[in-house]
Amino acid sequence: MYRLMCFELDKVWRKRSFLLSVAVLLAINIFLLWYTNLPNNETPPLSAYKAVEKDLQHLSEAEKKSFIEDLYEDSKGVMLVNDILNMQNSATEMGKELGKKTMAENPGVFEKYYKTFTSGKYLKYTDSLEQEMSLIKEIYEESEKVSSYGKYLKDIKDRKKTLESVSVFQAADQNSFSARNITKEAADYQDLSAIKTEFYPSKGLTSAVSAQATDLLLLLLLFLFAGTLIYEEKEKKLFLITRVTPAGREKSIIAKLTALLIQCFAMTFLFYGVNVIFFSASAGVGNLLRSLQSVAPYMGSDLQISLLAYLLLTVVTKAILLFSLGAFLVFIAIIGKQSFLPYLAGTGLLAISSLLYLFVPASSSVNWLKYLNPIGLLQTDTIYGGYLNFNLFGYPLSRLLTSWVILGLYAAYSCFLAVKAFLTSRSLEISKLRLPTLRSFSPSCKSLQT
Repeated sequence: MYRLMCFELDKVWRKRSFLLSVAVLLAINIFLLWYTNLPNNETPPLSAYKAVEKDLQHLSEAEKKSFIEDLYEDSKGVMLVNDILNMQNSATEMGKELGKKTMAENPGVFEKYYKTFTSGKYLKYTDSLEQEMSLIKEIYEESEKVSSYGKYLKDIKDRKKTLESVSVFQAADQNSFSARNITKEAADYQDLSAIKTEFYPSKGLTSAVSAQATDLLLLLLLFLFAGTLIYEEKEKKLFLITRVTPAGREKSIIAKLTALLIQCFAMTFLFYGVNVIFFSASAGVGNLLRSLQSVAPYMGSDLQISLLAYLLLTVVTKAILLFSLGAFLVFIAIIGKQSFLPYLAGTGLLAISSLLYLFVPASSSVNWLKYLNPIGLLQTDTIYGGYLNFNLFGYPLSRLLTSWVILGLYAAYSCFLAVKAFLTSRSLEISKLRLPTLRSFSPSCKSLQT
């Protein structure tokens, strides 16, 4: 069995064309990570986030908060000076009057920051005032959100207390989904008060995990690998020989699926490992042992895990989903007579999933259609970094738990289809595609008379 699995991996991994494909797709992935994060007039460069991380590295949480607040106040002051000078230089009297009014509404600010503005020393992390303000405002808002985590938990408890006080007079409210959801939310968050947050800018980590281009490239690799597992033997008609051997049926298909599982895990770890390394070097990801709630966009999670555990969960979830899709492609490759059918079926499945994810409203009663299809399950940042309950006949059902169950069902059912098709199929050959002609052509010969 082990030798069969190694053979299935070896016949693909030793191909120069496959290794070249992996190298090319990795290069494309890195290029897209760089290109989609290029700075513009307002978007700061990734290096700016790295510089901020370096300044925060040896500060306590209180010192970080004070440092960021001072940066924010200084950037607002410099921006105010810039706006007032633009108004004073305006060609209209209205602009000049507006400049005087703005200066009067902010006494002492213009005088305090005028010298800083004219010297240009306010550009600490970027090359323009707009980029600097955008960067510092983003980091300030994230810092304020993370530092208020205790208040966030208190608000959840207060909502439950308010519900209980109201429900004394309106017993019917206790049976509504919203009431049950508030009660469940309070129970899920009640043990999180001991979590300590450690702030760093979220740009690097969130960008590494939510790169949609990486998912697309992994899907392309999956199509290539899953098809090769079946079609090479179909084309050479090797199944006519191998299926009659002792290990030709059950062990053969199990070895193929095991090789597919290893391939999905290996490629997912490789590509997302490259993502983390790229953003760690360019933007910084901070201390990976800090709590998940230390990252502002993930503060709503009810998981008591570190960022390193979150990254591992993300990679494992994506790998299992890719394996489920790959097993389905193997099933189509077994029953299909043409080599393009798995790619057509896979593209169709992903297209339907994308439409559901894009057009089903997040707040609708059927939002499970949005989040439990393959594209929705690829969004692991919202699965593990957020909190959501589905409405199941008036009862809240955890999206996280449901996602795990559905993911397991996808994998089990796809494997079942592939194994059953391989064991029962009698014809494992490829048929040539014959295109229909408009009319049959029959040459005619006429005797030539001279």
